[in-house]
Amino acid sequence: FCRHKNSCNSVDAKEYRAGGNLYESTSKDFGKTWSKPKLILKEKERDATKGGHSPKVVASPPIRSKLWNAETNASSSPSHLLLPYWTQKPRVGANGIKSACASEMQAKDGPRTLHSKDNGKSWHPLGSHAVRHEDSHRKAPEIDRLLEGAIVSSNRKIVQFFRATRPRVYASLYDEKKAEWGKPFPVRATTVPLKHHHDHLRQHHHRDEFLKMPNAKLHAISIPSSSSSSRSTRHGHQTQILLAHNDHPYRVRQRGNLVVQISNGVNSDKNGVAPFHKLLDIETRRGRKEGEMVMYPHMEVSRTTTKKKTSSCEGNNKRHQYELTISYSDHGRGIRFVRAILE
Repeated sequence: FCRHKNSCNSVDAKEYRAGGNLYESTSKDFGKTWSKPKLILKEKERDATKGGHSPKVVASPPIRSKLWNAETNASSSPSHLLLPYWTQKPRVGANGIKSACASEMQAKDGPRTLHSKDNGKSWHPLGSHAVRHEDSHRKAPEIDRLLEGAIVSSNRKIVQFFRATRPRVYASLYDEKKAEWGKPFPVRATTVPLKHHHDHLRQHHHRDEFLKMPNAKLHAISIPSSSSSSRSTRHGHQTQILLAHNDHPYRVRQRGNLVVQISNGVNSDKNGVAPFHKLLDIETRRGRKEGEMVMYPHMEVSRTTTKKKTSSCEGNNKRHQYELTISYSDHGRGIRFVRAILE
């Protein structure tokens, strides 16, 4: 919301406040009715591990996942609810200038995570620190930030993807031994590097090996990989990651080229994510003009089974498919839905 006079008794020109308290509400009839909202995290938290005194914001849904114990090599039982959120101090104007009230806030901006092992009756921090760039180089580090995280469980690891004010998609892996989120890293694409003789040429080409990000929200989900959908590996089912995002370089108020990318998930060495390659083009023609934007994607996936007749001798074999539904905002026009069948 915007206000001209803030609680610090000073006048600000339209202070922007993205969040506040976090609440939980549940539905038992598929969204027809909802329970009374229950406070799960306050804006004025004293506990620094819960974001401290700063507005809390959510933009992605919680997921249900097991947490793996690095020492016992066993998973948590039952599975946990993992809710990504971030803290963002009040600002004035689109350029991110701090407001007078921001001085009251102790917490720094950054993404955090809550987890619940009792279906939302109680919530606790997953990690004590926010995820931040360690090489912030701008004069205003408060706008060189990560936000709007999307959490995915992949190959016995928890990974979070972020909207970034830098022109790339960033991710962070949860370290079970340290009980902390790891250093954020840019997510790679499957471009093949050219062999140059000069380091400066090779470095220039490497800039194109990462997923592009025009400072826009993304969404990520996991699905069983095609090679392990019908069998288990030594460490359980292998999972792939689907990532929906705006795939073009950073330009002010331009969010177009909405795509879905696919990756084989967290690498076997647990130190990164396998490179992504494009799976679907959702929007390619619009979003190129300033102010014309297709953005804020959200994906849902459901498993379907079909019968595939091979021969008279073999009979019918079952084939597993996934129905992918993508919703997104068509700026100024409404919400659009796209459905695709993945085999």
